[in-house]
Amino acid sequence: MTRRQLFSDVSVIARVKTGSDHRMVRGTLNLNVKLERSRLIKSTLRPLRALIQNPETFQLELRNRFQCLEDCNAVDDMNDKLVETVHAVGAKFCKTRRRRIQKLSDHTLNLMAVRRVMKLHSSTDLTAYRQLNRQISKCMR
Repeated sequence: MTRRQLFSDVSVIARVKTGSDHRMVRGTLNLNVKLERSRLIKSTLRPLRALIQNPETFQLELRNRFQCLEDCNAVDDMNDKLVETVHAVGAKFCKTRRRRIQKLSDHTLNLMAVRRVMKLHSSTDLTAYRQLNRQISKCMR
């Protein structure tokens, strides 16, 4: 998303010499921090209604579990139980996001771990290190 009014009063500072044809640029950034923060918070806090399977049973389950919170006297205990209840019910009723597929195989990761702990003291160690690098490169392709 491009915004035309994001920068204003942009100018080039020619007095600063960098040793190349690059020049320093100065500008004023127009950013409404409160608006951007509220957009970020709104998008991350609430799950979409479509992600909740069976919203009526979800609300019923929450009501039933919140009734057991009435006997809590300490605020910290009530907060802990409240967070635990919301997480448990949310995990039960909300769709979970797909886990990322691992891009490197376990064999390649093991080779990389061996390379990390390898000590280079002599020329034979260096040749073994280079061979291991080649093998890792092949596995990554």
